[in-house]
Amino acid sequence: MESVIEMSSCDHATNVQTELPMYLPRPGSAKSQDATHILARTFREMFTRDFIAQETIENLITSRCVDNEYHEYYVAALQQIKEKHNRRLEEAAMLECHILQAQAQALSADEKEANRIACDLRDYPELSIPPARSHFRSCIDSELLKKHDLISPEDFAVLRVPFVPPPKGDSEPHYLLDIKSKKKAKNVPETVHLHCVASDDVIYHRPSESEFDQSEHDTLVEQKSADYSNFHPSLLGKNLWKLQMSNDERLRYRAELGSLQDKVNHLKNHRFDPPGDLLIKKNRKRRKEVGIKPAPECLDNDLPVFIAEPSIVTFTDYKVGQVYEIKLVLKNVTTVMRPVRVIPPRTSYFSVGLGQFPADHGLIAPGLSCVYYVRFSPDSLCDFDDVLVVETQSCVSPLLVPLQGRRPVPILTVPEILNVGHCLVGGIKVGQFVVKNEGGPGRFCIMPASCWPSGNYMCNSCTSVVKIDPFEVKPSAFELSAGQMTILEVLFAPNTLDSFTEELVIVCDNCQVRRLIVTGEAREPCVELVSVEDYLSDYEIGEMADVTAQHLIRFPTLVPFVYLQETITVKNCIKVEIAYNWVIVRPHHVVRPQPEEDGSNCAAVIPTERVQDVESAFSIEPSSGVLPSEGTVQFTLTYAPPSAMEYNSVLHLVLRYFLRNSSSDDSDLRDSEMVASKSLMTSYVEPTLTEVTTLEIEVKGKCEPYQVFVEPCIMSIPGQILVATTLKKSFKMSNRSMASVMFTWMNVQTCAYILHVEPTCGEIMPCSEISLELNITGSEPGRINCQIECQLSPVDEALQLHVMAEFKGPELVIAQPDVNFGLVQLGSCAQSALTLQNFSRITASWQIHEVGDACDVESEFSFCPASGEVKPLDSDVISITFQPKCCRSVKSVFEICSCDGCGFRCSVPVFAEVQKPSVCLSPNRLHICDAFKGAPVVQTVVLMNQTLFETPFKFCQVQGEHTDEFELTVEPSEGILQAKQILDVSISFKSDKMGEFSGLILPCSVDGTDRLLCLELSAVVRELSVSYSVSCDSEGNNRQYDSLAVDFGTDNTIGDTPKRFLFIKNNSGIRTSFKVECEYYQAPLMPTTPSEKLHQSGICTSHKKLLLAKTQNLADPFPKTDEQRHSDWRRSMLQSGKGAAFHICPLYGALEPFAEVMVEITGFSDMWGTYSDRLICCVDSLESFYIPVCMTVSGCPLYFTMINPKSDQKPIFRFGTRVASAPAVVRPARIMNTSPVDLRLDWQMYNVIPNDDKFLDLVVSFGDPFPLKDESGKEILEAQMNESEVLPLDQENSEQNEIKCPKVISLRLRCHEGITSPKPFEICPSQFSVPAYGSKTVEIVFSPETVDTCGDDAEEISCISYALGYMSLDIKDRCVENHLCRLHQYDVEHMRIDLVAAISRGLLTVQYEEDCDEPQYQVLASDLLSNSNKLLPLYTKVSRMTLCNWTNASLEFHLQTTVPFSIVDLGGKMRNSAKKLNRTDAILLKPQQNIQVSVAFLLTPDLLLVNSVGNESTESASEKILQFQRELLVEFTHHAVQKIPLCASLVLPSFELSQECVDFGTCFVGQRREIQVTLSNRTPSKSFWKCSEDNSDHNSSVGVFEIIPNSGRLDGQKSLTSDNFVIVSIFFTAQKAEDYETVYLFKGLLGEQLQRLTVKGLGSHDGRYEAFVNI
Repeated sequence: MESVIEMSSCDHATNVQTELPMYLPRPGSAKSQDATHILARTFREMFTRDFIAQETIENLITSRCVDNEYHEYYVAALQQIKEKHNRRLEEAAMLECHILQAQAQALSADEKEANRIACDLRDYPELSIPPARSHFRSCIDSELLKKHDLISPEDFAVLRVPFVPPPKGDSEPHYLLDIKSKKKAKNVPETVHLHCVASDDVIYHRPSESEFDQSEHDTLVEQKSADYSNFHPSLLGKNLWKLQMSNDERLRYRAELGSLQDKVNHLKNHRFDPPGDLLIKKNRKRRKEVGIKPAPECLDNDLPVFIAEPSIVTFTDYKVGQVYEIKLVLKNVTTVMRPVRVIPPRTSYFSVGLGQFPADHGLIAPGLSCVYYVRFSPDSLCDFDDVLVVETQSCVSPLLVPLQGRRPVPILTVPEILNVGHCLVGGIKVGQFVVKNEGGPGRFCIMPASCWPSGNYMCNSCTSVVKIDPFEVKPSAFELSAGQMTILEVLFAPNTLDSFTEELVIVCDNCQVRRLIVTGEAREPCVELVSVEDYLSDYEIGEMADVTAQHLIRFPTLVPFVYLQETITVKNCIKVEIAYNWVIVRPHHVVRPQPEEDGSNCAAVIPTERVQDVESAFSIEPSSGVLPSEGTVQFTLTYAPPSAMEYNSVLHLVLRYFLRNSSSDDSDLRDSEMVASKSLMTSYVEPTLTEVTTLEIEVKGKCEPYQVFVEPCIMSIPGQILVATTLKKSFKMSNRSMASVMFTWMNVQTCAYILHVEPTCGEIMPCSEISLELNITGSEPGRINCQIECQLSPVDEALQLHVMAEFKGPELVIAQPDVNFGLVQLGSCAQSALTLQNFSRITASWQIHEVGDACDVESEFSFCPASGEVKPLDSDVISITFQPKCCRSVKSVFEICSCDGCGFRCSVPVFAEVQKPSVCLSPNRLHICDAFKGAPVVQTVVLMNQTLFETPFKFCQVQGEHTDEFELTVEPSEGILQAKQILDVSISFKSDKMGEFSGLILPCSVDGTDRLLCLELSAVVRELSVSYSVSCDSEGNNRQYDSLAVDFGTDNTIGDTPKRFLFIKNNSGIRTSFKVECEYYQAPLMPTTPSEKLHQSGICTSHKKLLLAKTQNLADPFPKTDEQRHSDWRRSMLQSGKGAAFHICPLYGALEPFAEVMVEITGFSDMWGTYSDRLICCVDSLESFYIPVCMTVSGCPLYFTMINPKSDQKPIFRFGTRVASAPAVVRPARIMNTSPVDLRLDWQMYNVIPNDDKFLDLVVSFGDPFPLKDESGKEILEAQMNESEVLPLDQENSEQNEIKCPKVISLRLRCHEGITSPKPFEICPSQFSVPAYGSKTVEIVFSPETVDTCGDDAEEISCISYALGYMSLDIKDRCVENHLCRLHQYDVEHMRIDLVAAISRGLLTVQYEEDCDEPQYQVLASDLLSNSNKLLPLYTKVSRMTLCNWTNASLEFHLQTTVPFSIVDLGGKMRNSAKKLNRTDAILLKPQQNIQVSVAFLLTPDLLLVNSVGNESTESASEKILQFQRELLVEFTHHAVQKIPLCASLVLPSFELSQECVDFGTCFVGQRREIQVTLSNRTPSKSFWKCSEDNSDHNSSVGVFEIIPNSGRLDGQKSLTSDNFVIVSIFFTAQKAEDYETVYLFKGLLGEQLQRLTVKGLGSHDGRYEAFVNI
């Protein structure tokens, strides 16, 4: 329920009048129309400003189908009140309208009567007109007023007025009344006629509902009355109507007269008017307007031709998946008939159906309109915009009709966090949240966040509840209109103790998502006792207690019929309201164990059921109620014992709440759809009431008879009482009974003491006590022990007060509890003081001495003074001096006593601690193990002060042998040790001599001690030590320590820069330096790498030099890229020309103590081979260390300039397609050599044979495989002989022997890829040398073969070959002893060139006019139809193509084709176009020339048959197509044939009926009935059809059925405006009462499928079948 509360402030400071107290204040503004304060003051409790909003009533009525009976009853009553309220509002509006209409009618009648009277008295203007008779009683319905308890005219009218009929309204137009009045007034004088017209105008003016405003009506009456009162007879004339007619009436009458004139103003013939004229007429006569510039007239081209209704097609309320339709009317506003064309929308969401025109011809006459239905099918709920274009003839700009889809977006107001609050474990709590839609209408679905995104989110709303344990949300799907609200219920049913948070997703039907958080906390019932006012107690040891009681309240003892109240406070620890009930039960006693006993063995059995204590003396209020959420409740506990005995009870606080039943059918009920469709509460079994006892309090109380007590009953005076003094001691007498008690004390008086009580007698009120005072006076020292009796009335027994006291003389008191000298150093003295005080009134004499075991020995303490006297109430100070003689702990006692030996005696303890200084050194032996020559070593020892004295210390010179061979430093060497201080002492040792040092003593003297502290030292001094290791990565993984070698591997290619890392570790503490270099392949020294050099140079470069950095010709590294600079740096490393180099970084450096240095070794190479070298590692004083280095490099240093040498591309020479017997093609190629040696290349050519079955090649070489040749290609034998004489054969290395000793015969196996052939490719020259770091240019020649070698059937032969280049080296470049070994020829990688070409026979190139791969002939079967709907014998479709000879040779050929294709033109040589050839003569086409050929498709009626030879038929749902596939053959004189495909498509027409059977049903005999069917053609081809009746199998139906039209022509379906359908009307006229049936056959001329239409009908003479409308 929603309530609206209006608040206003009372701010009338100026109003001094006193008012009665009101429930609501007066409004603050004086202009306020709020009268609620008056109603509240008048009606008091009956008035309220709270009201229920209209939206709330509608929402409650909509959601009334719930299980709550009270809610159902409330909504039903609310609905009845709403209906009653609406009914009363309608009745009030009806009454108001009736009264206003009666007033208007009465006013008109009164004015008419006044005018009539004024006409009679026009000759006497000085006379005033008497008041006319009122017609209001005649116009008002008195019965209606009385029915609704309103005052009627009969209630206040005195005279009974006869009935006067009400005036009639305008039954005819005003212009007819004017004409009739003129006809009737021919014989009437002019003045009378004018008055009648004027009176008629006034009488028959009926105001509209908007004119019923009372103020406007009164103003109108006053103006008319004033006008009529000022009339003079001389003014009555022709212009009288101008004075009596208002401006609105005048305009309305002018419009009616204009309509009359328009009826005779006919349109002109449109044949004589321009086509752009509109039906909207132009006003020929214009009113004169002074000072107003006339508006420019619109041109005819700008005037609209069609007017769209509506002007903007808007879809507002739509849903996804639905199709909506709006009718669009296009009205022709011109004077001529117009065709119209509607262009469909661009988007797929809007579509336009076929138009509905007023006639079959599709033209729209002037003033008529056509109808289009615009459909809208949205796929989402977003906004859509499109435009519908309407075009027509002679229209410059088309008509644009905007299409819009607008739907307001829904906006939900719902909190982001739905906090249900706290709930008990196992309980149920329902939270309700209001959801309001402040936007447009929408449907919403609630689902868990884990289920989103979902393909179909509405499938999650199959149930009405969304379950996310432990929450359930209802409803899962809802729909809200704009401004509507709904209630979102969240059920929280936890099963465990925890805080729960789940995430929900609200998905709108437009896929807008909003996330909500549902939170709740599960708690168990928990209460605690916060406070007890007075009597909270603990159990005593061994006391009987309840077995389960948590607290104990022990009431004091009372007498019978007396009560005592106690206030206790209990707090609810959870945020859930819980009902409670107090139960008083009897205790189940057990004995409380003592603290030293183990309580585990004393466990008692807890009873399951407790007995309620109905005779308890305890009660508690309130006994039941509800504990508020996290609130406290105060209870009053009352103890009223009825008799003298002990009472004991236990209070149980029982909490009562409902829990869900955990039945086995719960899960089944939850899964069923029937239960899910109900409310949330029906998902669970009926909850049960659970009672839990959470607080147990045991209460005890005792009731005794009347008693009077003396407190204390024994008066024991502590201490001693001085004689001759009186001591007053207070005590109490308490009466714990309910009646008063009289008492009298019997005083005691002896020679030694006097005992007196004040007051001696008196009265003690019930349950009260009085204070008494006992006076004790002693006359001599001694002890007393006596009793004083007290007589009680009316109690017979007497009370006794036992008194014990002791009297004494004077005594002394020591102020200090002990004498403590603290820590005393031996040899020094300490002093202290002792104070004696005399609190008595007599003088006391004293003496002091030491007592204990050391009394016989001379005491170390001296006293000053040792004895004396202390006056009364005075004090004296004793000074004590302590002089120790040895180290010990002093514990003794000083005794002070009286001088006479009797009297007082007291003692005081004395303490002292005597010590001397003590310091220790840890450790006392120190061995320096990590000592190296010339390097200092620091070690640490500790000095500890074991006493609380500050002790100075000092280290002396070291003692021992060879003290001059090392340096020893101690820091600090001297100082003061504080009390208990531990000091670290650093000892630094440095020696320039290696060896062992032992027997060294470092003494340390300490003040106050007799001996020195000595530290024994020893050390071993070692020399420098370095270790080496090699790794493949910079992190040092997988290091190699044994058999060190820097191996770069065998997988290195030319240009690679492999790296290895040498680690040098200093195993000593000596700082030294190192140096690493190569023995043979040492790279030149470079200051920095290219990147570092660029960075350093960039920092130092001036601004002017940076401005010239873009100039490429300057010798500056800036224009170069990083890759170019790195390449230059790599070439500089290889400038020695050895083929390889090793760069070491760093070459030298410092080696810190125990540090490790990494040396990076980078290998560079520009030639293949196996390179060997040694690294020389030098450390300052150590011998050089050699590490072997090995690197194997492979690859080819030669490359063609046409490719990038760093890429993986292979050189491929493509010569393209060449015509057979064409001249050879030469391609130059340049080979670059990046190595430092000259390389000789020997080329071998190989052709790749398709489908070759060989796998391996055996290569046999005799002698040198690639000997040196001369220019003619012959082998030079002398060079080989000279080379063999130079080569020695006695080498130890087998590989070098293989290189230096030539082989006689060598066999090699290799993979077979092709066969050796010198054609069609060749490299000239086949053997040449490429200089070091130079280049060589060669020529690759391709010679096309003849056609005969290519085969008879092949049109083009692919030539795939490759060339292998084998490299040879001179003897000096193949071997360097101990450093280099290179292989060559077959043993190294060779160069390879792929050669690709094709040899063609020289076919023609075909070019078509259209952009297609082959000529397409699109022919319609209707092309054979003439204008007279007859078949033509032949139709020709021509397509042209161009044959081009792009080869280098002339080609001679013939052209040939087959039926239905024919050659009609050949390059313009066939002058007779009617001549058609299937084969041409020989045609010679020279190189780079072309010829145009025209090929025609011949369409004849015979080709329309589907089963004709060579035809392929394809059918679809709407059309049937015949395919003709032929070829144009080009036959060359060299027996080659080129085929050019020809394809033609023939579209056959097909028509169909909208229905195959027409049944007229039962019709009246003799009545003609009509049914229309549609015959449509869906194919692009036109069709001619005829209809005939087939009566072979049916009864005679001559004259019964008729079809109109029976033949016609259908256009093809090419656009939406195509005339491709016809409406056929079928008429049925029954002649007899019998069944009629016939069949109509629809046939076509172009092979269309026969269509059959069955027509049925039944005649009857029954008149009920007679149709009044032919539908």
